[in-house]
Order: sequence, then C-alpha cells, then structure tokens
Amino acid sequence: MYYPPTVKKEDGRKKRTLLVYGEGTVTAQPDQAKLTLGVSTTNENVQSAQQENAVRMNQVITSIVNLGVPRDDIQTSQYRITPQYDYVDGKRIFRGYEVVNLVEVTINDLTMVGTILDTAVQQGANQIGNIQFLVSQPEQYYQQALIQAVHQSFKKARAIVSAIRVTLDETPISITELTEDRPLTLVKAATYDTYEEITPISPGTLDITAKVKSEFKYY
Repeated sequence: MYYPPTVKKEDGRKKRTLLVYGEGTVTAQPDQAKLTLGVSTTNENVQSAQQENAVRMNQVITSIVNLGVPRDDIQTSQYRITPQYDYVDGKRIFRGYEVVNLVEVTINDLTMVGTILDTAVQQGANQIGNIQFLVSQPEQYYQQALIQAVHQSFKKARAIVSAIRVTLDETPISITELTEDRPLTLVKAATYDTYEEITPISPGTLDITAKVKSEFKYY
C-alpha cells in the first residue's frame, strides 16, 4: 500500500536566522614580570669555563634572593657548552669553550624589576633577555571581555533587525566562543648583549580580547 509523504505546515510566519559577531576588550594592569638573565664565560679549558661560570652564576642568584625573590622563582632555562673558533686567513683556530647559563626569574613586585636587573649585572650577569610583563590570573579578565563580546553581539542583532523592521527572537540559537591564541603577556624590553645602565621600566597595560559568534532567529 502506498502512503504519501506527510507534509507539516509551519505555524505563523517563516523563521529566518541572523549571524552576528561580538568582540570585547578589557585593559589589565600587569602584576608579574618574567626576566631571563645569566652568565657567559669562555676559557680554553672547558672545566675552567664551567667553574668560572658557576661561581659568577651563584653570585648572581644569591644577590637576587637577597632582594626578596624566592629561590623557587629562579629556574634554569638554558645551559650550554659550545666550542668557539676564530677564522684567520681561511683557517679555523680554536679559541676556547663558551659556557652559557641562563635562568628565568619570576618577579611579583614590579617596583623591583630595575633593581634586580642592576644588581644582577653588578654581580656578573652579562646576558639579559626580554622582560615580559604579564597578568598572573588572566582568566578573570578574559571572562569580563567575553561578557562584553556577548553583549555586543546582542546589540548588533537588535540594530540589524531594527533597520530592516523585523522582530528578533531574543533567545539565541547558539553562541560560539571564537578561540584563538590569546597573547596574555606584554613584552616591554629588547634583548641586551651588554647592560650598562638601568632605564626606569614601566609595565604599561595589557589588552585582553574575547570574540563570539551568535546566531538568532528573526521573523
């Protein structure tokens, strides 16, 4: 027996969909800094280069700890031994071994960044890397930005339906967070091979942004 397909009639006016994007940004004040610094030594004898490096590095670390930085906030980030050569008249001449020991220092008192840099250099640090200022708890700021993004998407939807004189269903079909790499650190200083004078360092501010995609029905 043949059964014809069932056709369901739609009640009321036809529903259409509207897709809008929202973005929110919150400005945060960095409350933490990460600094990479260390010691480079060179000697024809690899053990002598290592010993000299260890002595100077211990002086640097001790001086930083004496300024109030917990020892656990000073972590080795790189240690390498590399043979060094000079080239004279096309000939390679062995110059010695370079030993580089770098640590990453986490600083929770931003007023101490310049002092820590200055003290480390005075105690023998000759490798200074980038200073990164960051927010230690970025998620609370990101959630605020996310709320702003959702509100903006609603405002856009209302503006569009008002312009074309239709009715918006205020309950969204979906709201999608648009994830991407979120830069939660702010780099404020360049890399130095030598460091002679400490310039007053200002951490500035950090913008944290969230984006969403919202879909609504309108009639």
